[in-house]
Amino acid sequence: MTPIRDQKIAAAIGSEFTEYNSVLAKLKTCKNPVQCKEYYLRLKVLAKDIMASIKKLCNTSNSKQCGTLLHELCWLSVEDWTYNLNIPSQDAIQQDHEATVEAINKAGAPIWRPNTKYHVAFTVKDIVDDSHEHEYKYHYGFKTAGTIGHYHNAPNVNYGGERDADGKLLNPDQYALTSLEQYIDYRRSYPNANGNLLRSKPLFYGHEHAKLQIFYIKPYVPHMFKNKWATYGGSSDTFLPAIETKDNENNSLEAFKVFIQDPVSNVILEHPMPPEVDVTNIPQTTEEWTEDSEIPMPPVLQYVKNFVEAQGGTCGFDGGEIIKPASQYTKVTFQNLKPRKMYTAIITNAFDGERKQIHDYVFQTSRYASFEEQVNSYKLDEENTTKAVYTLDLDVSNDTINKAYSTLVTTEATNDIQETEFLDYLDRILEGIFKMTPLDPPATTEFNIIRNSNANDAIGILVRSPEPFNDPKIPLEEIKNTIAVLSNDDPTTVDGDYSVIYAKDYSQALIMHSNKKIAATSLNIRFQYKLWNGDSYAINDTVISNIQIN
Repeated sequence: MTPIRDQKIAAAIGSEFTEYNSVLAKLKTCKNPVQCKEYYLRLKVLAKDIMASIKKLCNTSNSKQCGTLLHELCWLSVEDWTYNLNIPSQDAIQQDHEATVEAINKAGAPIWRPNTKYHVAFTVKDIVDDSHEHEYKYHYGFKTAGTIGHYHNAPNVNYGGERDADGKLLNPDQYALTSLEQYIDYRRSYPNANGNLLRSKPLFYGHEHAKLQIFYIKPYVPHMFKNKWATYGGSSDTFLPAIETKDNENNSLEAFKVFIQDPVSNVILEHPMPPEVDVTNIPQTTEEWTEDSEIPMPPVLQYVKNFVEAQGGTCGFDGGEIIKPASQYTKVTFQNLKPRKMYTAIITNAFDGERKQIHDYVFQTSRYASFEEQVNSYKLDEENTTKAVYTLDLDVSNDTINKAYSTLVTTEATNDIQETEFLDYLDRILEGIFKMTPLDPPATTEFNIIRNSNANDAIGILVRSPEPFNDPKIPLEEIKNTIAVLSNDDPTTVDGDYSVIYAKDYSQALIMHSNKKIAATSLNIRFQYKLWNGDSYAINDTVISNIQIN
């Protein structure tokens, strides 16, 4: 207790002040709400008496400066004081927060153990007027069924619509929980996991490049494909045996397995293949689970994030780092695929000795084994003496060339009538401004040097390929500079005087110089191939082509 320095005040309020500090100390350690309230009321009385004594002392003094100055007065209700006594300390809260973030970032979200009965017991307490307490006990029991693809046909499961005589669900594709379809992130998966071939990039058929990437919108998806669940409980009363998926010969089965079906022969390959079968020319698959650090944020949280970020410029609010749950995606590698062929990927899930199909979609293989082969297909012979480099002569004015370049570099609205006729910027330049007639589809990657026949100047290079150079689902900001002209002085850097515009499916690109003509005799054009790697769009391959211009 801090002593009172003023002797007159100490003599006037000494006993009340001593009792006030004693009661305050008891209130700080009080646990009983009723007793705490009594201490609180006594403090109010003592405080009133102390203030009255000081006021009386001041009124009897001859000093003109006598008075009481109240600088600050703070108090808490009994409820708030009790709450503060029982909440954890700031250090404990911080440790709990850090443990929660670590658990979300480093551990996959669990799901219930399949084919298991659960009993949940919990107790709630009701407190009335800080004194009357009553406890309620609740018990809840449930049983889990099989994993995805097996759940809807498990015994006693009433999910979906009509069933056949054997109890199997009719038309399971109509219901969400019967397949993997609702869990796939179609935006990032490649090739298109919904089987849409429109404006899609075919899959390179070479072994090193023939890979399916399947991403998911839920972090717990990998747990649906566990082929072994450990024992549950430690004593004989709670012990449950391990759940493991095995074949007829008691061999452990991979839960997640992708099969390839040739739509022409309509034959699904057996897995594993019998030892007497020669698999040299048969498509094979290898599945791998890889960390996915960019799991999509739930829409509700994304709305909040967007709102907070929108206020950041005016309020200076920093929302902190986003907590990303641990997740994985599936990478399926192929062997022995054939070029320019349609295949069906059939995704299956094995559980309790039975394998079920949970998703399927078609994809198309490329005519090229790799990105390098696609770009270098402009070399028409092995000796590299004949190349697919052509000349397109146009009769255009300087104003037309300036308008084309302006459209290429700005891509902003101009209220021009051509904006309504040609929504795609590349089409607007080639057909709307240059008035070019449509060209025949390219047979290989080709370079078309566009020349102004009036001055014989090269004003642009139109790069074309039978297939997109990159997946059309990739955002345009990620595609920028995937086709670029390298500097003649430093071949490791991009020449900033050249600009590139891409077709909407990324199979064509137009290159122009800021001088509206290309004076160089040759150009080194760099091509990059990008794929999502679980964290960002990474460069998977780079090819440089040398083209003679003048």
